[in-house]
Amino acid sequence: MNKKGFTLAELLGVLVVLALISMIAIPAVANIIKDYKNQACEIQLKYVIEAGKSWAAENLNKLPSESGKYTDVTIADLIKYGYLDEDLVNPKTKHTFDSSFVVRISKNGKVFDYTIYDDGEKLTININNYCKN
Repeated sequence: MNKKGFTLAELLGVLVVLALISMIAIPAVANIIKDYKNQACEIQLKYVIEAGKSWAAENLNKLPSESGKYTDVTIADLIKYGYLDEDLVNPKTKHTFDSSFVVRISKNGKVFDYTIYDDGEKLTININNYCKN
């Protein structure tokens, strides 16, 4: 007698194997996606800093002349003058950057420091933590 098809036990065995594979694969893929999103976020924030540096290089007369002083450049200004793309999205909130997101250029001795502030929260020190939230 030739039977065609699979027995219930064989089908259940296949389902168990597929379930085990998915239990291993899905979290691994999810972690890879999360890591790539975090890296994209960090790169985007560094891009904002570079835009602030470009703005500063072309606007030396607007930079602070004394140590301890600072100048804020809004994302709107960086977009308006062509240093950033208009469709730049805040990687944390998934919304377009607004005017609360600024690059603060402060004079520290003979050098300038560039810091990102989002609604008054300093980000440069913890860009990695900002992206992981």
